[in-house]
Amino acid sequence: RLMTICSIALVMLVAVGATLAYFFSEDVASNEFKTGDSPTHGVEVTITEPGWTDDNGKDLYPGDVATKDPRIINKKGEAYARIVVMLYDTNGASPVLITDKAKSDKIMNLTFFTDTKPGKMTSAELAALKRINDAQFTEVTGHSFGAGVRIFDYKGADGTNKMAPGVEAQLFSGVAIPTDWEQKDVDELGNFNIDVMGQAVQAKNLTADEAKVELDKLLTKRLEGK
Repeated sequence: RLMTICSIALVMLVAVGATLAYFFSEDVASNEFKTGDSPTHGVEVTITEPGWTDDNGKDLYPGDVATKDPRIINKKGEAYARIVVMLYDTNGASPVLITDKAKSDKIMNLTFFTDTKPGKMTSAELAALKRINDAQFTEVTGHSFGAGVRIFDYKGADGTNKMAPGVEAQLFSGVAIPTDWEQKDVDELGNFNIDVMGQAVQAKNLTADEAKVELDKLLTKRLEGK
């Protein structure tokens, strides 16, 4: 039985909704034994945003800095873990996954990672900050999911990409609208959603490459609405 799980925080602009969790498993043997969820067995991760309030992403103006602090928490079981950020254009009747890399980059370049919340910033000042927590995450490039999907692998304390039970890792701290943004910058983005999803798969009996294959399968199902 291969154990994978994802936890999702749905965000409009930077507005988070309810956190959802899904547990996926598949039996690979018909012998009589149990391989299921229990207090000591399985995989469980959650996504939280402790600094978030419902008004954080509403009516943002140039110079505004909104707390947006997604973090993945491993509740149970050593796992390969990652955070997936999915960017949706919401200017039409229904959200559409962004396919334009320049637009995707422009949204992600609004994020920052700091220990304390900064004040208003210019574009140059924002660019000088870390975009993500690169001590704990590395961005995966060259994947096949398109420009609207950004994948950030958990590095692991020992470089193995494995996340121990009880470990918590924060991806970024907030979103800032630069003070020197003009109307054309706002018009280029329009309205958008950000989905933040935590994924994990059991570390036991899997290599990092095998784990990537399984997590990509899980992400494909999610994007296909399955």
